[in-house]
Amino acid sequence: MKTKIYIYVLFTCLFAISSCKKDNNLVQKDLMTASSGYGSAKLESGYLSFKDYQSFISAMKNIYSLKPVERENEEKSLGFVSMKTIYSNFNKELDALEKLSKEEYFKGYDLLKEKYKKEITFTDNSYTLNCSGLAESYLANSDGIVKVGDDFLYFSLNSIRTYNNKSYSQVLFETKNKNISNELISLKAINQTGSPREKISYLDGSMAGSNSFTVKASPFKFIEGNSGRAQLYARAKIYNINNSSFGNRGFVTYECNARHKNIFGTFREVKYIAGAYGQIRITLLQMVEPTHIFGDDVRHPYYPQIQADIATAPNSVDEGTKEFVVAASNVLISNHGALSQSLNTVQFNDGIFGVNDDAIQPDGYWYYIESNGSIPILQTASAIKAQILGGAPFSYPSVDFDPLDMAY
Repeated sequence: MKTKIYIYVLFTCLFAISSCKKDNNLVQKDLMTASSGYGSAKLESGYLSFKDYQSFISAMKNIYSLKPVERENEEKSLGFVSMKTIYSNFNKELDALEKLSKEEYFKGYDLLKEKYKKEITFTDNSYTLNCSGLAESYLANSDGIVKVGDDFLYFSLNSIRTYNNKSYSQVLFETKNKNISNELISLKAINQTGSPREKISYLDGSMAGSNSFTVKASPFKFIEGNSGRAQLYARAKIYNINNSSFGNRGFVTYECNARHKNIFGTFREVKYIAGAYGQIRITLLQMVEPTHIFGDDVRHPYYPQIQADIATAPNSVDEGTKEFVVAASNVLISNHGALSQSLNTVQFNDGIFGVNDDAIQPDGYWYYIESNGSIPILQTASAIKAQILGGAPFSYPSVDFDPLDMAY
């Protein structure tokens, strides 16, 4: 039986208004200038502090829409340096090294590894920012931390964790002394009668609280191309969202990226296009009213299943991470403009499979998804097809990847 690394975070959406107590143990710096991107954020001991989740989500939306130079100016006005800026600075320094000799390149690369070892994970020929996602990297400091209300959120490479009733120093100690990026969840499955069994692996969801959403993600899978000089890697995510307008709704995304080796053998992010096709099975959880037959007086769960045929592709050329929806509640598809206000980094495109999830109201959710299906002969596993678009002369070529099987 496989296990899956998960990502889970609970955000309050733009539709909710909340208030939080100030932490009197922390010294706040006054803003030098008003920051339209970061809103009411303040700098406390090197990390951003937001008064509530509403302002946090609003800042995530606003910052993502800014041009890089505008965002960096916003940071400077706060005296703040984000994980994204650190990553951009690293890539600029690596770009400069590529213009040098082989000996100078590797000597300089070793120095960069030492300089950025806290923020970036390095292998022999690749590197990855130690942050769970692009949007989070705009708001997290070099330790991957941001404060929202009385909570500290920690964004590591493979997980997001919320710390309650702890000081910044306590959060730092725990994140540096515990391997929290490799948390595991048990796998369950449901047979045709609706009872759990340990057989089929899948990615399970989590119910969202009032005016919030949850996210869980599979580990990254990857495939090579161009004789091992190119890589495409991707993972699946399942979202559950709740708000007063839509109730409980869900959607599924694929997040992917493409890289190619430079002339010195280091994988760099490159421009590419990608799309998904095939089938996924979505299992919902709804609470059924009692029948009052033979003493049945309590509500019990029911697990309707939907086989989704997906065929969607973002109509954009990207360099870096892209995340696009492959299946979603019909309600969210009809209102994706409003949803994008709080999930601005997720792309809604044509070809998304629509799901009628009205039956899960008022207290159900998207329970789990699987790509390989309980009866594989009747279901085609979903896959991602991608192409790297060739760069400038003597940089990297165009590469057509074989389909990346997204069975999870």
